[in-house]
Amino acid sequence: MQDIEARQKRLGLLDGYDVADGETDIRGWLVIAADGQRVGRVGDLVVDMSSFCVRHVEIAFDRKPALAAGKEHLVVPIGRLQVAPLRRILHVRELTLDELLDAPVIGSALEHGEEMMLRRFYGGEADLDGHRFWGRRRMGRETFPYVAARSGPALTS
Repeated sequence: MQDIEARQKRLGLLDGYDVADGETDIRGWLVIAADGQRVGRVGDLVVDMSSFCVRHVEIAFDRKPALAAGKEHLVVPIGRLQVAPLRRILHVRELTLDELLDAPVIGSALEHGEEMMLRRFYGGEADLDGHRFWGRRRMGRETFPYVAARSGPALTS
């Protein structure tokens, strides 16, 4: 069994990989908290290297109080997000901006201890597979990778 350090990596740090052809790239999309306050924008995607699917989203804060609190970004499980219909906006389910400011800080690599902190903060069953997030958007393609090598077809595990 692979350990979690080897399985989850930020897409931006993976040379030669990108969002697969035909999939929607959510990087740069606006993120809104459950209380309607603007959180920031999707900065990067955390990919499970065994399935090449997104497990977490890194959100870059664009709000001065968040920066003043010493945080530039946060990592949210993909299942905690919901897509706004016909818009490039993601909503964080059930968490206000103030609650998100309390999220654990994650380094550049999502290590086992950090994964456990995220699970405790967001809840142990935070829909890491993203079934609630993707919904019908990927229906029929759930087993296909979201991330692929830039110069070829999607990779499989």
